[in-house]
Amino acid sequence: MLYTDGSCNTKFRTGAWVAIIFIDGQKNILQGIEHDTTHQRMELRGIIESMKWLIQHHPDKSDVHLFTDSQYVVNLPARKAKLVNQRFTTSKKELISNADLIEEFYKVIGCFQLQIEKVKAHEKKRDDVYNGNREADRLCRKAVRNELNN
Repeated sequence: MLYTDGSCNTKFRTGAWVAIIFIDGQKNILQGIEHDTTHQRMELRGIIESMKWLIQHHPDKSDVHLFTDSQYVVNLPARKAKLVNQRFTTSKKELISNADLIEEFYKVIGCFQLQIEKVKAHEKKRDDVYNGNREADRLCRKAVRNELNN
């Protein structure tokens, strides 16, 4: 199981991404900071970096169940053929937003049998259910705050 989230302070364009990966009962947390970024870029970066980590550290894992609150990410697999056919450009032949990361996203997810599940963002904490998206969101926001306070 894989939970990812991204966050960005829009005023300062500083963002963070987090991936929480469960493999064989072990919890692994990956995270990073980027500057001059957006929410969507951070959502994508979390997935890309987690997939790269899986390829490097667990090449035997082929089935991945991804939980994300990003409708943007959830819709990308269905748009792949069109975007690739149009070479990631608009009808005016300009690159679409985040073309670099979307292309990388398609490459890394192609290594897996990926099941993407959309979860409700910022859902209230419940004692009976682990909400990895809530934890990933909390870690993202903390990382951005820490970066801006340094």
